[in-house]
Amino acid sequence: MKKIVVSIAILLSFSQSLFACLCAGEIVQSFKQYEMELKRALKAQQNSLKNLQSKVDDTTSNLDEQNILISNENELFKATILKQRELIFELTKKINLR
Repeated sequence: MKKIVVSIAILLSFSQSLFACLCAGEIVQSFKQYEMELKRALKAQQNSLKNLQSKVDDTTSNLDEQNILISNENELFKATILKQRELIFELTKKINLR
């Protein structure tokens, strides 16, 4: 009786490992499909990040150019104000001399 129970237990354990081996290929295939899906999604994200990086670079260079133009404009305003102050000073001096 014990031999029958032990042999049935052994037979059941072999049959379970047999079924596990039958679906092992499907498991591997499933993991490969999932891996490909992840790679595809990551590739799309990398492309989006590259596009975003190029846009950020373009915007940065555009802002740098605008900063240079604003600095030049400020220098022109300073020069104009300085000339106007000199002119006001000379006119005030001339009025006071009368």
